[in-house]
Amino acid sequence: MKRPSRNFRCFVVILLLSAVNLLRAQWVQQPFPTTETLYKVRFAQHNVGWILGESGIYKTADAGKNWAKQNVSTRFGNLLLALNENVVFYSGANNISTTRGATGLRRTSDGGSTWQTVDSSYFYYFDGDFINDRVGYVAAAEVNSRPAILKTTDGGKTWKTIANNFSPAQFELTGLAFVDELRGWAVSYDAIIFHTRDGGTTWTLQDSIRATPPFFTPLRDIQFTTVDSGWAVGGLSGNQLIVRTTDGGRTWRALTARGCSLREVSFLNSQIGWTVGAVFAPPFILKTADGGGKWNAQTLQPPQNDNSGVESFSLLDENTVWAVGRAGRVYQYDASVSVAVEAGPQPAAPAQFRLAPNLPNPFHHSTRFTYEIAATAPVRFAIHDLLGREVALLFAGERAPGTYSTTWDGRDHRNALLPNGVYFSRLHAGDLVLTRKLILLR
Repeated sequence: MKRPSRNFRCFVVILLLSAVNLLRAQWVQQPFPTTETLYKVRFAQHNVGWILGESGIYKTADAGKNWAKQNVSTRFGNLLLALNENVVFYSGANNISTTRGATGLRRTSDGGSTWQTVDSSYFYYFDGDFINDRVGYVAAAEVNSRPAILKTTDGGKTWKTIANNFSPAQFELTGLAFVDELRGWAVSYDAIIFHTRDGGTTWTLQDSIRATPPFFTPLRDIQFTTVDSGWAVGGLSGNQLIVRTTDGGRTWRALTARGCSLREVSFLNSQIGWTVGAVFAPPFILKTADGGGKWNAQTLQPPQNDNSGVESFSLLDENTVWAVGRAGRVYQYDASVSVAVEAGPQPAAPAQFRLAPNLPNPFHHSTRFTYEIAATAPVRFAIHDLLGREVALLFAGERAPGTYSTTWDGRDHRNALLPNGVYFSRLHAGDLVLTRKLILLR
């Protein structure tokens, strides 16, 4: 596919951003068995994760200590989605394909022991999102970039095209984000944002971030944490783009427009988020703790100054993040390591403040949460709905340092059964907050 010409002035920008007061050496390179380009990383839980590389799919079952190849792909990776530790999807379709589908959309239901092609009707598969363990969406495109949305209602065993009219977009859809079975957003490479209110059947133009073609700054990813709060990222040729909405996408505000190409964005809650990028430039990882008002450059160990930018990252909680990029580089975020801090007094960070993924997830009758508190603090652990409303309180009081577990049976404050859907567990300990997504299905 044709792309605008690129000139990369990113190294200077990276040096400038790295000179901010807040620098933390928290990203540590981990061993990986190859030096191929790594396009995507997704973790289903702390120990189990997958990486889509240039030659195939890799899995770890021991938190990244060892990686084993599971399936052979072609040389370009587009999509990797881990629904849980057993059900995973990927597409490694060639970027210059003359054969429809190349590897197509692949699925495993046994953690990667076996893989099957579940759709091969398109040349490219770019991004996906699941609302629950049965309903999910994938963005795909023909070789001429004509975009389409596919939907599954059986956990990804079969897929059906439900939309293919995304005018005036001239390029593929690069990102998808759904908050429930009806409401979702999609972004195109040429920076156009679409919205659906009927489960993806119809999509309306919501906003256009681009300048007059062919001069535009692409968008590559989008995420919503509630029905109102969303972010999209992209960039090209030294123009970094982060845009935010607080009204469900009716209006978007550019938070920054300088820097290097950003590839992915993910938020834990309305305040804490990450974005990565700078492909063909030194690795570039940013973190925000104020909803995107300020983004702080993260440092890597060992330092990297070559053009091996970061392609993808996977965010489990504030202390557990993985990133991958070119030259077979895999990074793990270590919140316990710090080389420089902002001038002035800083709050002491706990040695371990952690909210583990709830199990099972999705759940039918009840699910168990485990969390760790490093220092005595007032703790509030609650369940919130998509609108941010607290619907169930699991604990409120002071906790001493230690590991705690609790269960939730899907009932609200009045002991009434809540409807199926997406909820969020939120752990407050002093001034620290961790949030996780969970799905209730009866």
